[in-house]
Amino acid sequence: MNKSLKLILIICVTTILLFLVSIYIKQLQITSSPNHIMEEEIQADLPNPVENAEEREELISSLSEINKLPYVDARLKFDKVFLKIDKQREKLRNETIEDSLKYLSDIKMFRWPNVGYEKPMIKSIAPLTLQENKYTAEQILSNRRFQKLLQELQHLSSEDVSNLITEQFQLAYPRYQKLRKEKEQKNASLGEGENSRLGFSLENNSDGTPRISGSQREMLALLYLAGELKIHSLHDEVLDLAKSAIKDRDEQYVRLDGTWEATQNMFHWRDVTLYNRSILLKALVGTSMSESEEDEFYVKNSAIVHNYDLTHWDAEVSLFDQPGRYGVPIDYRKGKFPTSLPIGLEDEDIDKFLETGLI
Repeated sequence: MNKSLKLILIICVTTILLFLVSIYIKQLQITSSPNHIMEEEIQADLPNPVENAEEREELISSLSEINKLPYVDARLKFDKVFLKIDKQREKLRNETIEDSLKYLSDIKMFRWPNVGYEKPMIKSIAPLTLQENKYTAEQILSNRRFQKLLQELQHLSSEDVSNLITEQFQLAYPRYQKLRKEKEQKNASLGEGENSRLGFSLENNSDGTPRISGSQREMLALLYLAGELKIHSLHDEVLDLAKSAIKDRDEQYVRLDGTWEATQNMFHWRDVTLYNRSILLKALVGTSMSESEEDEFYVKNSAIVHNYDLTHWDAEVSLFDQPGRYGVPIDYRKGKFPTSLPIGLEDEDIDKFLETGLI
């Protein structure tokens, strides 16, 4: 083969390779784009999609007209997401405060489409990371039923609020303890290697009562409400619960002998334990201090505090809904509802606050 033919062959092969590489890069860009990710998430998470294009557009148009919303384009793009959000909103509009407290353990309200960002992966038993701690706390904040309670309870008298939260707390905590004990007994009865196959349901029981994951989130939500609404009558119960949660933390941290598999450890931190530093401190401070003392405490420890402007619970797009993750504006037309959490909190911080008697 002469030199000119070799040169032509090299050029042809190089051109083909460059063409194939460009196609591969373009495909990577498409599959990693937010829209592509959202489409996959929608297909994976929402049953019974509206497949007919004409029916979908008619539905979106009617919803937009009824609510006079500025989100028509967003609804066309994320129609299945908004359908689920609308279903939640409609359900909550018909609930009294007592109903919302009763159904606070509904695990689905703490799940998708809320908390629209990547879940952190637990890579070790100790310590509980800031990222994982923050994720759990914000999952509570993302629940529209929780937001509804947080906003509507503030319009009641302090006595009525105290009675409502205390009554639900005294019902929910023994139930949580019972469900946790049953879960631990079931875990203990499994043979080696079987724990990794023992998952947690994303549903309540058929009669509406919670399983352990729903009960855990109900308790964390009630702790937050007790702190935010300053239910001082619950301080002793909150303090005992916090000490128990810290004891639980210490026991889990020493489980390094292989008796707990990584999967079971992840389930414990996400779906069982009440050890969430941010929510525990929120509850301890709010139930033990006056308003001025609480303000002084958070000013002094401002480095660990994160402020949130929550939307109205019936907002079109809340602070934590997935559409907001993809650029849809947060809906503050019904006002902003500020709240704060001590997010940047390490284990030693909450230990120090308890040991020094500050809370």
